[in-house]
Parts: sequence; C-alpha cells; structure tokens
Amino acid sequence: MREVRIGISGWRYDGWRGAFCLPQKRELEFALCVVQTIETNSQ
Repeated sequence: MREVRIGISGWRYDGWRGAFCLPQKRELEFALCVVQTIETNSQ
C-alpha cells in the first residue's frame, strides 16, 4: 500500500483570519496538527 501525504502551500492567508479562532502566531502550530506537510518559501 502506498503512503499518501497531504499538505498545504502555506499557512498565512487573509481569508483564514479569524476562521480558526487562533492568534496569528499560533496558526502554523495548528496547521501542523491537521496536515503532514507545509510548503514554505523564503527569500
């Protein structure tokens, strides 16, 4: 059986503001409890 990993392309989206009832600084922590991978891009 193959392993499938589900992820998201980030965690800071304006449309999510207030949707999770969390302070912004805890959004990444919450997202990591829900999905296995998160893509990050930095310069």
